[in-house]
Amino acid sequence: MTATCTYTHEGVAASATGHDEPLDAWDCPHPSHGDGERCVFHLDPAERDRRGIDESAVLAAFEDVVAAASRERKRIVGAHLPALDLQYAVLDGENRYPLDLRHATVETLDLSHAAVAQSVNLTGARVDRFVADGATFEGTLTADGVTVGDTAAHELVVEGDASFRDATFEGAARFTEAAFRDDTSFDGVRFHGDADFRGAEFYGRSNALGDNTTFTGATFDGEAAFGRATFHYVVFDDATFDGAAVFEKADVTGDLDAHGASFGALADFDEVTFGADTQFDGVAFRGRADFRGVTFEGGAEVLADDADFEDATFHADADFDHATFAYTDFAGARFAGVANFEASTFTEDASFRDVTFAAEVDFDEAIFDGDTSFANAGFEGPVDARGAEFRGDANHFATAATFDRAAFGDDADFRNTHFTSASFDGTAVTGVVDFADAAFTDRVEFALSAADGEAYIDLTQTTLAAGSVTQPDDHWVHYDLTRATVGRVELGGVDPRLELLDYFRICETEFDWFDFSRHRDYLERNDWNLHQFAGSVPSDFAVELTPAAVETTYQKARNAARMQNDRDATIRFSIRKGKARKRKHLDRLRDASLPTGARLGASGAFVGNKLWEWVAGYGYSLKQNVLAFVAIIHLFAFVYAYDHPWTRTTAGEALTLPELFTVDGITTFYYTFLYYSQITGTTVGYGDINPVGPVARAAAMIEGLVAGGIIVALIVTVLTRRQMT
Repeated sequence: MTATCTYTHEGVAASATGHDEPLDAWDCPHPSHGDGERCVFHLDPAERDRRGIDESAVLAAFEDVVAAASRERKRIVGAHLPALDLQYAVLDGENRYPLDLRHATVETLDLSHAAVAQSVNLTGARVDRFVADGATFEGTLTADGVTVGDTAAHELVVEGDASFRDATFEGAARFTEAAFRDDTSFDGVRFHGDADFRGAEFYGRSNALGDNTTFTGATFDGEAAFGRATFHYVVFDDATFDGAAVFEKADVTGDLDAHGASFGALADFDEVTFGADTQFDGVAFRGRADFRGVTFEGGAEVLADDADFEDATFHADADFDHATFAYTDFAGARFAGVANFEASTFTEDASFRDVTFAAEVDFDEAIFDGDTSFANAGFEGPVDARGAEFRGDANHFATAATFDRAAFGDDADFRNTHFTSASFDGTAVTGVVDFADAAFTDRVEFALSAADGEAYIDLTQTTLAAGSVTQPDDHWVHYDLTRATVGRVELGGVDPRLELLDYFRICETEFDWFDFSRHRDYLERNDWNLHQFAGSVPSDFAVELTPAAVETTYQKARNAARMQNDRDATIRFSIRKGKARKRKHLDRLRDASLPTGARLGASGAFVGNKLWEWVAGYGYSLKQNVLAFVAIIHLFAFVYAYDHPWTRTTAGEALTLPELFTVDGITTFYYTFLYYSQITGTTVGYGDINPVGPVARAAAMIEGLVAGGIIVALIVTVLTRRQMT
């Protein structure tokens, strides 16, 4: 009778192994070799050599175990095996009992292109070299706590569950183009060398049901390469990547969870497609993070964000260039390096609440189709959002872009940016915030404050359809509205006593139903001066405030006020326009570089404008019109009263200068000559007095033209305007 091997394994409790399956005490059932006490599997290598047992003998015994009929006969727990060359082997038996190699030591396990029909258990084993290129495991592969030297498993296929929990890969681990077709676990595994899973396929079906691929708590000391890998549902919670982690062009069709993971070097997710919900919340990216061209499609779970980076930390540059996001959450994230979202597209709502951008951030040409919030965000470096579009969604009660209580610590560039609606309530700014050529097509709320010194908001050629611009208690902000289009916008300040309009540069600004009547107090306080701009702000404005530009400014304001039948504003701006034109002609008169003819023309225009101002208040002052008429008829009355043949009239009572200052002379002047001058100036002409002398006849013609044709017409015009208003 053949003796039985005397090897006994004392067993390991679940708490000690850290695995689900404990190992009870086990006695080897295999026959001892020769006259020895142990089987070939439990002889140490030196004893096998002494007995002349070579690797082929051990391999033959191993193949007998594979073909064994009973479960116990397929167990060689704690065995010490030499190199097992099983290339192209078909490991199959009469049953599907697992091949149990728990806590075994294998020098080399070469299963290249082998077909393993039964499950294999390598829990707690040590394999110095594991080769499974092209191998197929039809059952489960359990290798929890295994220690492997070098691993080569190119195109490995595992049809059943695969578990490497708490395994240690001491050398390089190559699983390129491997296929794990069921639940797969690398939880707690440690890769001391490079881990190469490029082109691998992981087919877990549901994170919620635990049917997935998990690398929870895994540690990658070297490079982790998952480029072009395919995942269905995968978990990297609390995983640590000390080397570069490369997922370039991977395809994740289900959820990806990476809560609390840490990337110590490059994290490369370029052109990855995330087909369902993706969780990077609490992740630390200590090296560069590349998500260029990535797509976050999102899943059907309504309460979960499609791309969740909440409280993530980016210690170096983060690049999301041309990325596509669905519902996105970066709330509380911190970007210590440059954050690049250039040309990215956010198809649903996006949250950047409480985010910190410590360096430059780039949203150049980004598109936000849903509502986007940057509330309480900190922009410590420059901001580039040129050409971005904040479209918002169909929710008209929400704001397309919210920057409430955000802080801009450096210049911000929003040129050519399109906002459906936006809110900057309580936002602190430093330096220049440039909205030149931007458009707020629905509504905008500006309630900015200068965080440090003076702040300048450039709204040159910007469209403000509606909304409000409110100055805070202190630290007022300067707004440049040069050539902007201002619609139903309300300007205001907490302190109504301050000259609000001094903080708005209004130059060639278009007013599209801007309500001047609601701002009358501010206009009166500024003496209806729109173009004055206070403070030390940038001098390189788009349009210099020349007299010609000032004239155009007031002309546009006058036209807008006239469209709204605002008579008072129309008059005030017309007068301001006339004064600007006078200054324009005066500057041309003083310009020595102009030709003499041009300067003479300017001088004539200046004199005419000055007379127009003095005589008629630019056509809007009834008082000045009447006084001018009275002065003119008095002037011509002196001409008619002068005792000279050239000035004689049919009144026949000419006066010398001394006679004019007598009582009779004054009476004659007013009752005769002023009477005649008045009926001449009003072009009534009763005919009782007529001019005789040539000067008197010329004076009558001129007076009829100036007083009757111009001054009286102006008086009628002003009265008519008042009546119409």
